[in-house]
Amino acid sequence: SLWGVRVSRPIGIITGNPPESGSALWNHINAHIRSLLGPRCCGDVSMPPIIIHSIPEMGLSMELDSREKEVWRGLGQAVSQLCSCGVRFLAVADNTTQYFAPEIRKICETAGVEFLSVADATAAWLRAHEVRRIALVGNKYVADRGHWTAYREALDGIEVETISARGLGMIAELAYRVKVDGVSEAGLSRLRDILRQEVSSEHVVLAVTELSLLFQHQRRKGRSGKVLIDA
Repeated sequence: SLWGVRVSRPIGIITGNPPESGSALWNHINAHIRSLLGPRCCGDVSMPPIIIHSIPEMGLSMELDSREKEVWRGLGQAVSQLCSCGVRFLAVADNTTQYFAPEIRKICETAGVEFLSVADATAAWLRAHEVRRIALVGNKYVADRGHWTAYREALDGIEVETISARGLGMIAELAYRVKVDGVSEAGLSRLRDILRQEVSSEHVVLAVTELSLLFQHQRRKGRSGKVLIDA
């Protein structure tokens, strides 16, 4: 009686900054489903249906202040397209474009789709684990918790370490390197160096998808001396 697909409506994932972030989220979902079902997992047929929509315009969010309209044009169309496919949940595998969460929710609510915000989910995890102080490692739009970030309201009540302008520049440089060269041991080593030099907090939220990809590449845990939390 346990055989068969358990979820009929798909999960929608929008990706593109970088494209690999969507496949990483998909892998996380499948691993979590296997963990939840345990011995009741029937393999392939127990996995939820997934629709991934990768749009190149997502990469423009690295210059969000000057390309807001172009980014939203591509992202808004992708949200509408996935909603028209009948998805049950929708997630954007990116941190910077969580800025558009209010607009995304409006489209989703009209279609009866639940939007899952990366910023809100991360904040809920931190509170559940009683983490009261973090470093938010992101690009300049995310990390300063100013106008452009969804983390401003989400992290209300949690102390957030301010990353120096030098540190933000190093993070941005590393993110662009991963976009071009992909994940490598050299990139992971560079991430560890940045965290040691620029971050004092024990708990570090990785709010750059390129850094999340590097984190997954890590074979030995704890080498940065930090508790790394992949948003």
